Amino acid sequence: MLKIEIRQPAPYDESLLLSTFLKSLRNQKPYRFIDTNVFYSFGHCFAKTMLSNVDIVIAHDPTDDTEIYGWAAYRGNTLYWIYVKHVFRNAYVGTQLMEHCFADFRIKPVKCAIWTSAIAYLESKWMLEFDTYELVRIIK
Repeated sequence: MLKIEIRQPAPYDESLLLSTFLKSLRNQKPYRFIDTNVFYSFGHCFAKTMLSNVDIVIAHDPTDDTEIYGWAAYRGNTLYWIYVKHVFRNAYVGTQLMEHCFADFRIKPVKCAIWTSAIAYLESKWMLEFDTYELVRIIK
């Protein structure tokens, strides 16, 4: 298991959060079929609104807080997004982020506001359930 530290986002993290969210979302069905200009124009506004209404934690190298391994966006018992850089996947970065956000995520279901192929894969390992209304609640 990769050693990580968890911190709150700093102002200089905003571009990383936005770009990784939008690029990851863009690769999901049905978003990949939307015109690129339309997707990024709408997506940028959507992402800024969503990220400003949730709690965010960042996993990073313990010796360098600018070496980011991944991040998670959550509020209460709802996961809005979890992202782990490709080279750090399978190193339990996502699990450590989940443990930080949801202490009992293995025994108590966590709602997921946005369903992705990665969440579908993790559903068998973690107790996750899809609730799109959670997304509507923070965007309004």
